[in-house]
Amino acid sequence: MARRPRTCVAFVLVSVAASAATGGCGVGDSLLPADFAACPEAEPPPEAPDGLTYWHDIKPILDARCTGCHVEGGHAPFALTAYQDLAVYHDLAADAVTARRMPPWQPNDCCQPYRWKRSISDEEIELIAAWSRQGAPAGDPADEGPPLPRDDAELERVDVTLRMPEPYTPVPRIGRDDVRCFLLDWPIEDEVFVRGIDVRPGNRAVVHHVIAYVADEDDAGALRDRDAEDDAPGWDCTGFGLDFVPTASLGGWTPGDRSLTMPGGLGRKVPAGSVVVLNVHYSTGPTGLGPDQTELDVMIEREVEREAKGVAVGNPQWLLDGGMRIAPGDPDAMFYFSYDPTTVATRGEPFLIWAVNIHMHELGARGALAIRRWSGEIECLLDIPAWDFGWMADYWLVEPVPFYPGDELYVECHFDNTAGNQKIVDGQQEEPHELGWGTDQEMCGGILITSDLDGDAS
Repeated sequence: MARRPRTCVAFVLVSVAASAATGGCGVGDSLLPADFAACPEAEPPPEAPDGLTYWHDIKPILDARCTGCHVEGGHAPFALTAYQDLAVYHDLAADAVTARRMPPWQPNDCCQPYRWKRSISDEEIELIAAWSRQGAPAGDPADEGPPLPRDDAELERVDVTLRMPEPYTPVPRIGRDDVRCFLLDWPIEDEVFVRGIDVRPGNRAVVHHVIAYVADEDDAGALRDRDAEDDAPGWDCTGFGLDFVPTASLGGWTPGDRSLTMPGGLGRKVPAGSVVVLNVHYSTGPTGLGPDQTELDVMIEREVEREAKGVAVGNPQWLLDGGMRIAPGDPDAMFYFSYDPTTVATRGEPFLIWAVNIHMHELGARGALAIRRWSGEIECLLDIPAWDFGWMADYWLVEPVPFYPGDELYVECHFDNTAGNQKIVDGQQEEPHELGWGTDQEMCGGILITSDLDGDAS
């Protein structure tokens, strides 16, 4: 599977010019200090009381933390919206939250505070574990506990709704996913800014993730021709199959995501005459899982305080043949790269970092993004100590982090290419083999959502 193919485009946009600006790139010992993003020792949560019940104590936690995926027809394999749903799995659920496998939340929270976290608190974990130990009693529905506050970013309104022109049934495959692009007309004639987006997969059982790109009017005709070449809806866009350089990304969806209104007065520019390309990654299987017709709601503004932009960090030379070699059997292949993007992307101007993302594939093991300040200080942006390709996402910072000329962005990726960490293809686990850069191989990089330091995008 190849998640977030926008990474390929982003690295092309960075261009080989970044190589000349690098402050370090290669394979070897990490440039991060041993105490990078280290967490202070935490106090254990208070012991949960006796007499816990599903209705009073557990249901509010599930509603706030789990039902983004665990609903009927959702991405998770079973729902958790009724007592009977959880009663069957209560011991497994207690084990999953205690081990922090669920809810899926990859970042080390000692690196940065993030908005819209899907994580669960120590106190909530203790309540679920204690309730399970007490025999998972249901309690009285009339005694349902109050809902827990959720740090969501719901759309204030819906100005435009876009939808795939017709349903598409993904091609059944085992171990290989179907990545498809669909052309959507943009109904607004003049320039606007997208402030928020809510992606609604038509078939959550098969949609792995979605990205909405903006293409300008110069590319629109060629994209319509590309769309018409295939008898099936859309066209294959695995890897570099986008066939254009996006002017922006409206946003996307991964399992568990809800709608997003960007903070800080941010908006993504959509120029006049644009079209939208919906990139959908389908996870199928031997028989497929039925058709999909994904749609998205969009909130727009004529003016915004700041224009959201993108900055990538990764070595463009990794895209070349042999540029990022992961040897078969290597338990810890490590790659790093750093550079000052103000020399190639922002014309020497400082900027604000609002959201961060690391991109690897299935064999990724660990990853980190940081700022190497000109003073020598290293500031953590994102630390993922146990990588899971299935839960990659954009992580929005509670407060934007400034970046100044002379600083460097730093990305570090670790890969496990041993026999026990290989993909299952056609029912068989692959043997370790040499990997390089590619949609069906591996990638290493970071994507940041940024803005000018002073705003004023109107």
